[in-house]
Amino acid sequence: MSSQTLSEQQLIDLFSKLGLKDPHRWAASQMQEGIPQLARAAFLVKAWRLIDLVTSSIVGQMENPAKDNSPINAFLSNKLFKTEASNNDIAAFIKAVQARLLYSLCLLLDDPEAVSSEVRDVAWGVFQTDGDGNPVAPMSCLAESVFEIGP
Repeated sequence: MSSQTLSEQQLIDLFSKLGLKDPHRWAASQMQEGIPQLARAAFLVKAWRLIDLVTSSIVGQMENPAKDNSPINAFLSNKLFKTEASNNDIAAFIKAVQARLLYSLCLLLDDPEAVSSEVRDVAWGVFQTDGDGNPVAPMSCLAESVFEIGP
């Protein structure tokens, strides 16, 4: 079933399952304004889950440094482990950096002209697609919801 054919109550239920703070507002926006809020929210919830996954992975490397010989682990071992910061402090910093990156990437998607005026005719986007991968609706203004959905 397409998210465009869902009832408002079905949307509220889905937004609730995604963990959004005000599922009624998100559902009303999709129903009344035609904005693909479910697609936007699902994208950003998944992005935040990836941030959590990467942060957990890095914290795991910090707690068991011999397990991974990657450059990031060498940096963690040689630099960050020698600070007075706790693993929780380092994890919070890593998550904040990733959140800023997500926000910046969403801004870039929202306004490709921000890159350079010389390439203003080059644009890209994120789209909700149907079951066959065909674009259904553009997902714009992602940046404005990054911190509304995430911590």
